[in-house]
Amino acid sequence: MNNCIIDLHYLPCIAYFETIKPYKKIIFDIGENYQKQTYRNRCKILTAQNELQLNIPIIHQSPKMPLKQVRIDHEQKWQRTHWRTIVTNYAKSPFFMYYEHYFEKIFKNEYEFLYQWNLDLFKICLQILKFQITIEISDTYIEYKLIDFETQDLRNTIIAKEIQTIQQKPYLQVFGTDFIPNLSIIDLIFCENKLD
Repeated sequence: MNNCIIDLHYLPCIAYFETIKPYKKIIFDIGENYQKQTYRNRCKILTAQNELQLNIPIIHQSPKMPLKQVRIDHEQKWQRTHWRTIVTNYAKSPFFMYYEHYFEKIFKNEYEFLYQWNLDLFKICLQILKFQITIEISDTYIEYKLIDFETQDLRNTIIAKEIQTIQQKPYLQVFGTDFIPNLSIIDLIFCENKLD
């Protein structure tokens, strides 16, 4: 299979990138219903105190709302807080100075919709990791029965409340001596600069 359909996450975890690595094309279904308490609006980074979850506040309009309609709540100054937290915890990592400007420009822009924000960050991660993957956006929900034989449905395979079982090669992280696996891809980018 050359293609996959997968959820669009906020600075996805390392397991997410391991999952998509073999595919030539990714389809993001932004017509799917938004699901609360998922990686669509949260990610995990490492701090001196341990793992920290960063959450993007969203405006809840209805229980069954397509991802393409989910608006970011800018009443809260979350972008500044998230960026300061990332800088505070990764400024001393080996590759932060090489890539911070890519991410900083996104964190300084105000996006109306969550999927736009996630998509731009995802594209930056692909560029840094040198993944040669085509991205396609479907704004109409793709029913499972309509998926062709060349496309794998990976929606809801990376779930926030489940521990992802991947064989991840440990790398030197900024804090502590015990390796914490499967954080946001930015942990790997700033500390290691590659995905083996």
